[in-house]
Amino acid sequence: MRRLPVDRIKVDRSFILDLEKDASARDIMRTIAVMCQNLGLQCIVEGVESHAQLQFLATAGCDGYQGYLFARPMPEKAIGGYLRNRNSCGRWHEAHARAVSTLI
Repeated sequence: MRRLPVDRIKVDRSFILDLEKDASARDIMRTIAVMCQNLGLQCIVEGVESHAQLQFLATAGCDGYQGYLFARPMPEKAIGGYLRNRNSCGRWHEAHARAVSTLI
């Protein structure tokens, strides 16, 4: 992996489906996050659907998130309005910023 021209790893949602009830799933995800940190790669996680998942992933050291917790898929033209609305509602926070930044 060190020799590949990559700067981030995108983790499939299948790795986080059982985080809340399966200790081995949590161990695997922690290991992926640490591996990314040790290799100097960003760890972007797909499929985040709950605040519990988000909290665990943030604590594990993941760098970015995507999933229904933040927004449903939308057409490109709708993204600007989404960003303005999220910011003006006062509900914008760092996790949302990291989730959106992984889209760009």
